[in-house]
Amino acid sequence: MRESLRGIRSIQDSKLIPILLNLLPDLEETNLNYGMILTALQNQEWKEVTTGLTSFIQSGNEQKVKTGARLITTLTRSPELGAPLRAALGNATQNDTIEAGLIALGSAVMKPDEHQAFFRSKLKHEEPSIRALSIRCLAHCKEINHYEVLRESLDDENYEVVEAALSALTVSYTHLRAHETREDRGWRL
Repeated sequence: MRESLRGIRSIQDSKLIPILLNLLPDLEETNLNYGMILTALQNQEWKEVTTGLTSFIQSGNEQKVKTGARLITTLTRSPELGAPLRAALGNATQNDTIEAGLIALGSAVMKPDEHQAFFRSKLKHEEPSIRALSIRCLAHCKEINHYEVLRESLDDENYEVVEAALSALTVSYTHLRAHETREDRGWRL
């Protein structure tokens, strides 16, 4: 496979995109072929890669959803992929797929406020690491009342979840204070 990938990695042809994407779910990210496929995808027209990645994510195959989420995190960070990824994650049952999706959608470039309802839906997940990760994603949202959203998480039985909630509230408070004026704080000149 490596020799074939060497031969096509510099060819720019949109017909290669689905073929390259379909090779990824069966490979570990540490596999040299995985890196060569990423290089081949980087050499394609980005709009075509985004279109191909949208179809890939929407396939209904959970392994492809997880792979697509990881590609969004490492390769594209294209906000237009947020809605299709979020929709595909609605059917995800595997924790590692949900985690990959949260990481992708929680990036500032992916406009996390657009995905805050999805993040909120994971606050009651059975797995504490998913709850904590969704809180970390919500910390990047600027259009929510963090205390209202995270109040129940402060009473979670898992320390990691409580710690994530406290951290998110600290970040939120610091952000609010940084944008207040002196008059907002009651100072007079």
